[in-house]
Amino acid sequence: MRAKAQAQYYFSAAQNRLTACLGKRGLLEAQCFFYCGVYLATTLQPEAAWSMFLQAKASCQGFNWLTQVVPRHQDFGSELRQDEPWVAEACTYWTCLKSEM
Repeated sequence: MRAKAQAQYYFSAAQNRLTACLGKRGLLEAQCFFYCGVYLATTLQPEAAWSMFLQAKASCQGFNWLTQVVPRHQDFGSELRQDEPWVAEACTYWTCLKSEM
């Protein structure tokens, strides 16, 4: 029971610090909301988790790759480059969408 109380304490502290990245509509904000949703889902709070996943997906709406043409796999010749900025955004967006559903 001690580990659960400690986890709740850390989660509460993280929520208090989350306001620093709110409103920026970027990758960090989306990831913060997503991980909050993961914690809430793990602690069996599905409605609160869904709300966080929804907020995470809303944070992804400003990502550039959503409005640009993303190169196809065959355009690279071998593999997609994992260091491209849109890769992290795309992964975060699809993870948030899947989790919300």
